[in-house]
Amino acid sequence: IIRRMVIDLDMGIEIVGMATVRELGGLAMSSRNGRLSDDQRKAAAIVPVALDAIEAAVADGVEDVETLRQAAVSVVADEPLARLEYCELVEPETLVAATNIRNRTLATLAVWFGDVRLIDNRLL
Repeated sequence: IIRRMVIDLDMGIEIVGMATVRELGGLAMSSRNGRLSDDQRKAAAIVPVALDAIEAAVADGVEDVETLRQAAVSVVADEPLARLEYCELVEPETLVAATNIRNRTLATLAVWFGDVRLIDNRLL
């Protein structure tokens, strides 16, 4: 989205994407992580696990978007301290809902732990 905006507005700058920096255990580094209680931090480990579930299903040949989404939803549902806000598979350039995963697809999710909202994504 940012790349498209830079092109559309002819801003004359280059956007350089970087891999998400992760803590041991896979949780994306964020200042919000410091607001998690010890129990919430342990529970938050399910965020990258939910993305792993989608990636594993893709590796197993699953192509149905809703089946892939449900793989992550069920992981989050198993954690009592987690409250899923969304899990979506989208086109990475537009964030429009993906209809299939034959092209590059971005798995995205937001999960609440108390009053802390964690977001993460994975390019499939």
